[in-house]
Amino acid sequence: MTELITGGPDAFVQAHGKDALLLVQEIEAALMMPLEGNLGHVVLWEQFLKTPDEVAGALANVVQGYVERDVVLANWLNESLRRYKDLQEG
Repeated sequence: MTELITGGPDAFVQAHGKDALLLVQEIEAALMMPLEGNLGHVVLWEQFLKTPDEVAGALANVVQGYVERDVVLANWLNESLRRYKDLQEG
C-alpha cells in the first residue's frame, strides 16, 4: 500500500498490473472497517496517507493487532496476500 500511495495508481499498475491494483484496493477496503471503529486508528490512517513511509510501521502494528484478534480477517488477508504473490510471480 505504501508504494501505491507514494507513487500513485498509474505507477503501481505499470509496476504490478491492474489486477494487483484491484487486489490492493480490496485489502485497503477490508482494513478500513476495523480501523474506522477507533478514532486514533483513523487519525493514523490519515497520517499514513500523507506520510506513508513515516507511519507504515505503526499502522502495520495496528493491523497485526486486528489480525491476531480476528481469525476471519487473518484468513482473508493471508489468502489475499497469497493471491497478490501469485500475480507478481506471473
